[in-house]
Amino acid sequence: MKRQRGFSRTFWLGLISLIGLLALAGVWLSEGLLAGEQMPVRYLRLEKPTVRVNRENLKAALAPWAGSSFFSVDLDAVRQAVEALPWVASVQVRKAWPDTLWLNIEEHVPVARWGTHALVDQHGDLFDLPPGYVPGDLPWLHADPDAREEVIETFAWLRDALRMQGLTLAELERNRLGAWRLALGNGVQVVLGRKHMRARMQRFLRVWARQGPDWQQQLVRADLRYPNGMAVEKAGSEVLAQKEVNNGQG
Repeated sequence: MKRQRGFSRTFWLGLISLIGLLALAGVWLSEGLLAGEQMPVRYLRLEKPTVRVNRENLKAALAPWAGSSFFSVDLDAVRQAVEALPWVASVQVRKAWPDTLWLNIEEHVPVARWGTHALVDQHGDLFDLPPGYVPGDLPWLHADPDAREEVIETFAWLRDALRMQGLTLAELERNRLGAWRLALGNGVQVVLGRKHMRARMQRFLRVWARQGPDWQQQLVRADLRYPNGMAVEKAGSEVLAQKEVNNGQG
């Protein structure tokens, strides 16, 4: 009997509390306390400053929600509007009582050009070239769209391998036949062909590291489509035979 009485008392107290909350909500609604004019969104804040996202474009994208009811703001709609802006990779949106929307924007950081109309970001994702942006000296990648993942992965590997020798990558191409060609930041052209691309590149880097500054500065082109060596072209000279460069160094 005591257990039943305790249960009954708890049930009735809970029911009375619920009725009270519903009544209070009704008063708020009748008085307009939940309406946008009573509890509007007054502040739009960023979790961290943006570098490339244009502030005026951001304000324009968020304008439809300025002054809207804190309770009625559609966070998914806000997110989609911001993600449609140039340079925005992703955004997280949250509400902060009583009148603030917080945005955490991750921007695309360009690391390479893809063709003539796109860029590659820090995660290896493609995004459209923003209007008015000049890519400058970013490496330029050329390939068919279906080879995108392979090319971007190869680009990242090449960039790290070249950096260890104090070199940079200016251009990387994979043609429709799957053959690779690249241009270094110093202008040297490196032809790798379709097979064993990484092994051939490592061979080139070994030879490069063993040569002196004079040889390095004179090098114009290196063709590694050979089993164990490479043919090189130096400034002001004909293409040198494969054996001259190989010479036990392949």
